[in-house]
Amino acid sequence: MHAGKCGRAVRRETVGALSLAAAALTWGLVPAATRHVITVLSPTQILVLRFLLGGVAGIFLMLLLRVKMPPREHRPRALFWGVVGVLGFNVPLAYGIQRVDASVAAILTATNPGFIVLLAAVTLKERVAPRVLIGMLVALLGSVAVALAGESGISLNRSQLIGCGLLLVSTLLWSVFTVRIKPWLGV
Repeated sequence: MHAGKCGRAVRRETVGALSLAAAALTWGLVPAATRHVITVLSPTQILVLRFLLGGVAGIFLMLLLRVKMPPREHRPRALFWGVVGVLGFNVPLAYGIQRVDASVAAILTATNPGFIVLLAAVTLKERVAPRVLIGMLVALLGSVAVALAGESGISLNRSQLIGCGLLLVSTLLWSVFTVRIKPWLGV
């Protein structure tokens, strides 16, 4: 019995680590991919396509994993936070990213983990481990290094301020969503 629990714990850690790696890879590609796609599609078209593909993938995964629906009394709150997280992230991102260079977008979106940790520390009273701070710093420096290595480096001018503001709103809303739903996830 004990070996079964240990095996589940190892499997859970492995799944968790792989999920974090996949999330980091995906999030790292979002600004560059969106910046590239914005040259072909409008922000509205990108949003519709993203929500259609994400919705189909989400439904498929829910059916595959047999995810249970939340209790009826939690559904309005779940819907509200889902809208805040999904639309609050994607709409400002799609409209803001067309106004800034990809390098600036990558750096601004790389601040997301910092906002999440700060909000979790303040609202959930979570302790921030030094390794978390070091990891966030390394990730942010990695984003800056990649941006600096690009063709145009990092350039920011007054005309990009609205785009920067929209990207920060996007990042902040995703951070609020992430922290607010954490207690529901039991982690």
